[in-house]
Amino acid sequence: ARAAALLMPSAAVVAAEKRLVARSQAPLHFRRNPRHVPRAPLTPAAEALAVPPPPLALQPPTPPPGGSVIHPTPQEVVFTDYAIGSIYEIPLQLQNSDPAGLTRRVRVLPPRSSHFSVSLLSYPMPGGHLAAGMFAEVRVRFAPDSLADYDDFLIVQTELDSFPVPLRARRLPPRLTLPPSLDCGYCFVGAMVRVDFDFVNEGGSGRFFIIDRQAWESGDHTPLDPLEVSATARTSGPPTVFSVSPTFAELPAGAAGRFSVRF
Repeated sequence: ARAAALLMPSAAVVAAEKRLVARSQAPLHFRRNPRHVPRAPLTPAAEALAVPPPPLALQPPTPPPGGSVIHPTPQEVVFTDYAIGSIYEIPLQLQNSDPAGLTRRVRVLPPRSSHFSVSLLSYPMPGGHLAAGMFAEVRVRFAPDSLADYDDFLIVQTELDSFPVPLRARRLPPRLTLPPSLDCGYCFVGAMVRVDFDFVNEGGSGRFFIIDRQAWESGDHTPLDPLEVSATARTSGPPTVFSVSPTFAELPAGAAGRFSVRF
């Protein structure tokens, strides 16, 4: 019992340890930094002045008057056939055409929009140097989210100058060889006539729908096959009904199609 009593801490040690535990579990209160004191709310006029101005649109640099020592091929990157959700690439070569035969360094600043992007420059020599007559290659990527037209540019910089390379996306619009009005000829009363109309897509690829004009103007763009269109007869009698089929066609460039009209 005496040995156990010797191993037990004294009352002073127990009290000191309890004070340490209480201090470690107590919340801490720091004095506020005077530099971080919350400011008074701003007045409407001050809030209007505090709004940052909109960022300025990035303008392409002016090409040097005598031309740059770096010659891009092609001089304008154009995408002509694209679809939504796909990614397209076109290589762009930057050739050192320095007449003095000096080795140059070149870098490419990416375009500002999210639809165009560029890869890393691929040099023929290690160290990022471009000897006279040789070219570096960068791949321009295009990821469209619609079939609209896109315009942008990238910037090529050297030790001497910088110049823009335009980036464009243009789909050739489709164009069908159909006249403004279709002549279906004559038909006896009570009979039925079928007339076929052939056409060719002389433009770019596209999809075509035949929709009633009144339904289109009312906002109903649902294609119907066959499409029944009522026309008022010039003489007394029931209205003439034209039946058009098919009402949908997807034609690439140069492809031919046909639809029929019954009445």
